[in-house]
Amino acid sequence: MMRSLHMRVDTAPFTDKRVRQALAYTFDRPAIIKSLFSDKAVIGNGNVFAPVSPLSPTDVPQRAQDIAKAKSLLSAAGMPNGVTMNLNVEEFEDIPQYATLLQAYAKQAGITLKLNQVTVPYWYGSGKNQPWLEAPMGITDFTFRGLPSQYFLPMYTSKGVWNSAQFKNPQFDTLAGQYDSTLDEATRKTYAKQMVQ
Repeated sequence: MMRSLHMRVDTAPFTDKRVRQALAYTFDRPAIIKSLFSDKAVIGNGNVFAPVSPLSPTDVPQRAQDIAKAKSLLSAAGMPNGVTMNLNVEEFEDIPQYATLLQAYAKQAGITLKLNQVTVPYWYGSGKNQPWLEAPMGITDFTFRGLPSQYFLPMYTSKGVWNSAQFKNPQFDTLAGQYDSTLDEATRKTYAKQMVQ
């Protein structure tokens, strides 16, 4: 399973990458693994590849909690007094507790996360009504899939049907296509690292 926190890059305040980075720098990932999963999980790095994937890059530095840096980024983004954000959360397994941890970490940098907890049927909806794809910020669960491209093609490519963050990057799209169409493992590894970076 994977827990994915998305921030829509086409919706304020997430249009400013410094705000997204500030929030990311508030999280204490090792503490989350310890407290929420009793050390029975691993930290993802960029969410493009699960760490259990054989081609997952192992030499890309993981972001560590840095509250001072988070505050500096917020200030540079014109929010020296902090910011309030709505975090949409499905009522499923550990996700409400995960959101509560993120809320506590974010508060240290002046980011107030207001939690909006909804039922699983409401979150996923059906047809054209799929709140998880519309929410400016939310946490979604993903189950295990056998191939990395079963995650990254629908989640991160410009036309991906699960692209809840509305991330659009032509270079990433090209690399994703090259990764998925290449049989040579060494070449795929090169593409994988570029995608994560």
